[in-house]
Amino acid sequence: MKQILAILIICLSVSQIYSQNKSTIATLDLEATGVSRIETQAIGNRIRQEIYLSNQFTVVERDEMEAILKEQGFQLSGCTSSECAVEAGKLLGVQYMIAGSLDKLGELYTIHLRMIDVQSGEVLAMAGIDCECPIEKVAVELTKEVVRELLASKDESSSIIIHYVERRWRKGIRIGYNSAKIKNAQPNTTVLQHDWTGSGAIGGFCGGIFLLYGFSNRFAIQPELLYSIKGGESYGQPWQIHYIEIPLLFKFKLFDSNGVIPNFLLGGYGAIPVFSKQNIVEINGSVLDIFPHDFGFIFVLSLDIPVDLSQLGFEIRYSSGVRDINIGPIYGGKNQVFSFLSGYSF
Repeated sequence: MKQILAILIICLSVSQIYSQNKSTIATLDLEATGVSRIETQAIGNRIRQEIYLSNQFTVVERDEMEAILKEQGFQLSGCTSSECAVEAGKLLGVQYMIAGSLDKLGELYTIHLRMIDVQSGEVLAMAGIDCECPIEKVAVELTKEVVRELLASKDESSSIIIHYVERRWRKGIRIGYNSAKIKNAQPNTTVLQHDWTGSGAIGGFCGGIFLLYGFSNRFAIQPELLYSIKGGESYGQPWQIHYIEIPLLFKFKLFDSNGVIPNFLLGGYGAIPVFSKQNIVEINGSVLDIFPHDFGFIFVLSLDIPVDLSQLGFEIRYSSGVRDINIGPIYGGKNQVFSFLSGYSF
């Protein structure tokens, strides 16, 4: 029993010493534009909570801060500038102050925070975050992200970090190159009476438009409308099928890495051929029909690069058809395509 008490006393002493070594910090009320006072105060409280949970600072509570400043005759209302934050910080006896703003423009929320050294008046770090999302998501997710970025930027020699959160709705364009072939193809002996050399790959255009709806910061659904040239090479000739293709993809963000966001997407597609084009129109007096529809699976690896509120994207896509098609002197094959695409969304 005595040993347990001794261990508890030692742990409490170490905890007290560690707590005393923490820097002290206080957070001013956010300057608000287009947001109600109640919502602004709630977001400010969440920011204080996230700073406390970082376990890096001793945080002065809002009520305690108001009581101390009131005793000093300091008017806290309207105190949002760095100069005012320094003055308040000196009266509170803290080492750092947090000041910032919460703005709403249309459906877009923006939080900006800055950390100020009370002694020198220097702005040590800044961080900003944007989200076209409901206020609940601003409170739960954005406060956590912006505090994390603010503290990280303080540790990285005061670099300014602007962290982008995916907007709920995005639209964009995509363009690229297909490398297509027909897999598991067989020769049609009724029209092909020469040696079979298999199906090779051909190149073709791929491009179109897409929408993206973000359910969270990590998951989104992405329908698309594409013009895609597929087909393959058979009998030594390129055979092309021009499709109108409608993919439906599920997008998973893997992680953030220095402003570049890698993603994994998977889903399926349906496609309708617009027309076919080949160097040989008929063989031995016969022309084969192409099956009217195609559908299959899609797997994608992509990189997104935020640019203000827009994004640049680059991806490698693999599409595998599951329906047999006839093309030229081959039949029973399925579309197989590797696509290399770039895009822009806003």
